[in-house]
Amino acid sequence: LPRGYLDQADCTQIVGWSIDFDSTNSPVTIELYKDGTASGNRVRTLTANQYRSDVSAVYPYEVF
Repeated sequence: LPRGYLDQADCTQIVGWSIDFDSTNSPVTIELYKDGTASGNRVRTLTANQYRSDVSAVYPYEVF
């Protein structure tokens, strides 16, 4: 089961991290939904693909 955290979201950026424990060295696809649930309207699909050393210090994998 993938895991992640939304650090910040505003009108200019979305910051957070995600890891998929089944594929730890691969970028993760993130889907954002309006109204907070997958039954709402998907407004954007992003790829978590930038290395995060702060999170990697906790998880011994490549974390994006």
